[in-house]
Amino acid sequence: MFKGASIAEVLIVYLSSLILGWIVVALFQDFFTLEREILGYNYIFPIFFYFSPILIILGAKRDFKNYGITNDNWQFGVDIAMSIFLFALIPYLLGILIINFLGWGILEPFGALIITGLWIVTLFLVLESIKKRDINKQISSRKSRNNLITILILLLVPILLGIILNKFSGKLVSLILWQFFVSGFGEEFKYRGYFQSTINREFGRPYRIRGIQFGLGLIISSILFSISHILNPFNPFIGNFELTIWWGTFSLVAGFVFGLLREKTESILAPAIFHGLPDAVGEAIGMIFGLL
Repeated sequence: MFKGASIAEVLIVYLSSLILGWIVVALFQDFFTLEREILGYNYIFPIFFYFSPILIILGAKRDFKNYGITNDNWQFGVDIAMSIFLFALIPYLLGILIINFLGWGILEPFGALIITGLWIVTLFLVLESIKKRDINKQISSRKSRNNLITILILLLVPILLGIILNKFSGKLVSLILWQFFVSGFGEEFKYRGYFQSTINREFGRPYRIRGIQFGLGLIISSILFSISHILNPFNPFIGNFELTIWWGTFSLVAGFVFGLLREKTESILAPAIFHGLPDAVGEAIGMIFGLL
């Protein structure tokens, strides 16, 4: 193995999946359009796109635990995510309210910069909140059960709100499911699980912030996470060369937060919940009140 082999592997997987994705979307454009019209989101392609590294891990006979795919200390991961959940709503709800009041869009320069600034605030709040948390400290079964019940209740809140306000629809349910499971767990598996962990295996975690060890894996995975959002609408095979540059600003900071949670908890569970739950609840409420 040569120096930087892990980075080469990550970039090859990233670029090949990106290009293959463009081709698949171009070939089956009508199908994906129909799926989106019916469900509000595309499910089949993102699930393949995010979870394709499973084939590499299996083929290379690697241990999934090294990629944060483990149920070890799951109680700690869930508890961390739920103890800082409200911090994630700062950019999702407060940010959206502010930029809507000012008449800006989330992907416009000033709107994106506000969301980015709020994500930086969230980063500091998260670091301050979890700096003294110890993964070896036992989490009671009662607290773990309450955390799981709270997650379920939060996911049901927009649905109940939609019913009460006569804004309930299948697409509302689809938004919640997609954001929590496909986006939250899917993106965290690929970026913080596979990409970040692959690079960590070679370069280690020599840096430290608020007691959390991290390395080049977190930095590169955050950059790729940002680039993927910039390229979200881009597809040269269907003649779409649009770039959402400003989406990459707050995605970069958010990716850094998710990556630190992965390092702190030694699992992707905490970042997946912290990523997917606010997205699901925040965007669903935004849909109900016409903020998105």
